[in-house]
Amino acid sequence: MSRLGLFLLAFALATAAFWFTMLTDPPRSEAGSRAGPPASGPAWTPPVRERFVPEELCGRFGACPR
Repeated sequence: MSRLGLFLLAFALATAAFWFTMLTDPPRSEAGSRAGPPASGPAWTPPVRERFVPEELCGRFGACPR
């Protein structure tokens, strides 16, 4: 038998063993539920920054923060 033939035979055997295992005894997930505990309110809020207005635009958009 040629090397290619032996390789194909080994590949076919491994493929058959894999599918036999998956169909007869599939893996079971041990991960927890994706639903977490209900949130009563925001746990973290981002800090509020002042809006930057360049001096040349102060007349159009109101008072400039100084």
